[in-house]
Amino acid sequence: MTNLLKARQVAEYLHVPCREFLDMVEAGQGPVCILLPSGRRRWRLADVDAWVACHAVSVSAAAAATAAAPAPAPPEPAPVPLPVPPVNDCTGTNAQNQGGRPSGTGDGTGETAENNSDNFASESADATGAIADKLSQAQIEVLSVLPMHGTWLTTPAAARRISADISPTSGDFRRKIRQLKEARLIDSTNQGLRLTELGKSVRLHLENEPP
Repeated sequence: MTNLLKARQVAEYLHVPCREFLDMVEAGQGPVCILLPSGRRRWRLADVDAWVACHAVSVSAAAAATAAAPAPAPPEPAPVPLPVPPVNDCTGTNAQNQGGRPSGTGDGTGETAENNSDNFASESADATGAIADKLSQAQIEVLSVLPMHGTWLTTPAAARRISADISPTSGDFRRKIRQLKEARLIDSTNQGLRLTELGKSVRLHLENEPP
């Protein structure tokens, strides 16, 4: 499931604006897509490549238009730091003798930690997206009615928020609750239902992701 491409990724692969690619899909002119249980569309890279092979002229034209766009101006060079004057080795503190260098080692550890943090955030977002892609529309509806601030909502109230026709004791509804609890997206007790931290992340991902 994680090998499937989103619309934005396919648009970048084809060098076309995402909105233009979505318009092509709506008109039935884009690559073959896969419809997930949540109603969202995803694409296999092989299907995209097959579509490119049949529409090489249009894709090349789009790529040429992108290449013809003016390149952004290069950033201004950073100012060169002034050299630190030497300090008498026989006097002053160790920090002064070392040129006033702060306690950090200066070996790039801070930059490495920042890069690791960015990588972790990216991996976390990918994992959240993979969970969201596996949810059915009925499961998404349950997540969408629970309070985002983590307070409890009674099971009958949750069922009513989804639809007045849903019985909170029906086997289908209780099965959805059990599946979401097993996936650690919600807590379910005698108090009712509430979102877990993972459930909040998945819901935010679903709300912010384009269809």
